[in-house]
Amino acid sequence: MVTFTSLGYGDFYPVGWGKLVSDIEVTGGLVFLGDLIAKLASTRQNYYLAHLYASEAQKRLREFAADLGRIRLRYQPSPEVPPLKTGGLKRLHLEAEVLAMRIRNYLAHEVTNGDFFGEIPKAPMARILHGYSAIAPLIADAANGPDSLRSQKQRCIAVRVLGWMGEVASVVR
Repeated sequence: MVTFTSLGYGDFYPVGWGKLVSDIEVTGGLVFLGDLIAKLASTRQNYYLAHLYASEAQKRLREFAADLGRIRLRYQPSPEVPPLKTGGLKRLHLEAEVLAMRIRNYLAHEVTNGDFFGEIPKAPMARILHGYSAIAPLIADAANGPDSLRSQKQRCIAVRVLGWMGEVASVVR
């Protein structure tokens, strides 16, 4: 024990029960020092991990916002882009639904497994909500348009998209 703990071989040494007490004291000191060093290292690691997590979440939210912007442009009528035909509108509704589900599932997972809104800045999430507020009326208009009125499937898909968007808004609230 003297060699292991580097207590040293001196002229004074414990005898009897004192040996056990000194062994426990020295071992306890080594354990305490090891715990202190481990705590310092894990605190630093937690900082870097939180920073990495926040930057990855922001990147993913930026990608979602960009995807919402691209879909919004496809919904908006413009002179350069011909109006969507029935099949194209259904496909666009499906793309919007998949994106809305991906956003909702991502946020639900992150909120369930940690302090998501405490870790990331509010701006990336605000961009998602802004994208939703810009695209929701376009989806509703397209669902009520003449092409969609003939297709129950298109209207159902549009309603589901708006439902997914509503869930995301409630998760954020």
